Amino acid sequence: MLSDTELIESFVEDSIRGREALLANKLLLAECRFGTNQLMSKQAGLLAKVSVKEQPPQFWVRQSTPNQALLDELLQRHQFIGSGEPDGEGFVSYEYLPVKQGYTLNRQPARALWKNWRTLYRMQENMAKAQKLLVKGGHDWEEVKKITVSNQLMFIETAEGETVSHMDDAIAWLSEGQTEEATARVTPARARRTESTGENIGFPTDAF
Repeated sequence: MLSDTELIESFVEDSIRGREALLANKLLLAECRFGTNQLMSKQAGLLAKVSVKEQPPQFWVRQSTPNQALLDELLQRHQFIGSGEPDGEGFVSYEYLPVKQGYTLNRQPARALWKNWRTLYRMQENMAKAQKLLVKGGHDWEEVKKITVSNQLMFIETAEGETVSHMDDAIAWLSEGQTEEATARVTPARARRTESTGENIGFPTDAF
């Protein structure tokens, strides 16, 4: 039987490849309904959804659930970045945003970016080095021109304008240097699929 991690990995990879999901274990179910792959928990309900007809796909992940951290990690590994405030149902959009060559993707509290910025700024006589930090701007990465902090709010200035984040908010940014994780690509799912094994592992019809 699939572990929760294996099932979620397969859900993400199937969705990225545009394949309809059909996987289940005792706690989770991944299936396609009307062209949308959905990941559901018997205890928490709908966890994530993504249209398999869109390429690249756009994931919607419900926040503050037991599986949210794993989904966030897996999507980041495949260069999908969460952004924006949760919608009325608690879902945040994750969009595909490839990491630029020579950079490492970070998703940490804003204060981590501030710490890196201050360190680079103090080490250099000018801003050239510090501008090698990039933040998400629209559908691309933008160079950081300036960062200021006031009353636990961080103001990030790029060529596209200024954004504001709380110091504890998780934000995506790029730093110089490349890691294996930053350049990860979709790999074949490790999990077994119910349709290929013939296993009939599912939930009662009234489980959700």
